[in-house]
Amino acid sequence: MRTFLLSFGLLTILSGSAAAQQTTQQTAQQTAQQTAQQTTEQTPSTVAVQADGKSVGPVISLPAEEPSEPANPSAAPSKPALPRDYDPTMATGQAFSTDLGSGRRIPIGAYGETHLVMLKNDTQFTLRRIVLFFGHHFTDWASVYSELEVENVSRFEIEQSYLELQPFRKVPIGFRVGLVLLPLSIVNLYHEPPVFHSVDRPTMDQIIIPTTWREFGAGVFGTIVDGLRYQVYVVTGADGSKFSADQGISPGLSRGFVVNTQNAAVTGRINYSRILGFDIAGSFYYGSANQKDQNLDGVRLGIVEADARFQRYGMMLRAQYARTFIQGADRITQVIRQSTPTASAIGSQGQGFYGEAGYNVLYPIQNTTQQLILFGRYEYVDTRAVVAEVTDPGNSEALQFFTAGLSYRPILELAFKFDYRRTLKGNDGTGGNDRISFGAAFMY
Repeated sequence: MRTFLLSFGLLTILSGSAAAQQTTQQTAQQTAQQTAQQTTEQTPSTVAVQADGKSVGPVISLPAEEPSEPANPSAAPSKPALPRDYDPTMATGQAFSTDLGSGRRIPIGAYGETHLVMLKNDTQFTLRRIVLFFGHHFTDWASVYSELEVENVSRFEIEQSYLELQPFRKVPIGFRVGLVLLPLSIVNLYHEPPVFHSVDRPTMDQIIIPTTWREFGAGVFGTIVDGLRYQVYVVTGADGSKFSADQGISPGLSRGFVVNTQNAAVTGRINYSRILGFDIAGSFYYGSANQKDQNLDGVRLGIVEADARFQRYGMMLRAQYARTFIQGADRITQVIRQSTPTASAIGSQGQGFYGEAGYNVLYPIQNTTQQLILFGRYEYVDTRAVVAEVTDPGNSEALQFFTAGLSYRPILELAFKFDYRRTLKGNDGTGGNDRISFGAAFMY
């Protein structure tokens, strides 16, 4: 009897275990079927079939990806696209060549220009300048930049070479030390040849503010608020004994060739470019000019300058005014007359102005970035607006020019130019009043 009961209990346990296992398997199969059905409804799929009609399993076809959109498009920040005729130097305040991140894997490039100038009694063909520039980022806050220039295939110069530091991530301020460009005028800062329309630089930017003007020094630059930038430098001063009546201050600038440690100057610039396509700026310079000569002790040179640019809707407008002040111009004249008794008096004040208007006639064509710019410019230059009070100061009159021409830019970095300049007043030393010029310029 005991043996029969044990056998009956064992059979009962085995039967219950088998039933539980069968129930578990059925539940798992139902769950798998429901999951597969849900997946089929949510995801498009096809079933691959063999030749004998048996399926080999589902093959899932994913839908094409669509660009994700923000949950609230109106709340997502967006930057308006810049117009195709926009000048990037207005937004950054940085010249094309000094932008070490302007699409170049290695920050090495060049710019240059060649001129064919037809005067009344002469025709000149020159390789006006060729410049090699290169830079290097040591870190994200330290970099170095240099330009090596050859002018007229005869003179080698270092146009600029400086170390730039921006060590503060949250403070928009940087430092430069070395051979730096003085922040005076448009062309002195943005002097790559395709950037300006005429074959040669404006006369004002050759005499009143001689470009390219650079000196050894150090200074700071940065942004006060969005669209308002500044630069301030302490640099070596000029040599007043080399100023002249017709060439102004240009012969007395060292440009890095000679360093007069007894002379120093401060220069700066502030510009506002918050309005798209518009930039307005003011700059200054003040410093001593050759304290080594006792007869010139206390001679000072000062400059004030203002300029404005507008470039939108195919229009390209710019204007610039500068005035120089020479304290002690009478003593400079006396020193010069010791070697040249008939020399004209140095101007105690000089001034220059130009206004230029251009239009890109290809702007109405929407599917091109090429430019064909027709322009005209009036220019006034006077190195002796106010003459020093000395005996027999000499006669001179201001120079006035009108220049008209065109510049074709198939791409931003390449320009082919033509212009005609008429001397309206004064003697520019070319032997005639008419000058026709052709030019080609590049940068990369």
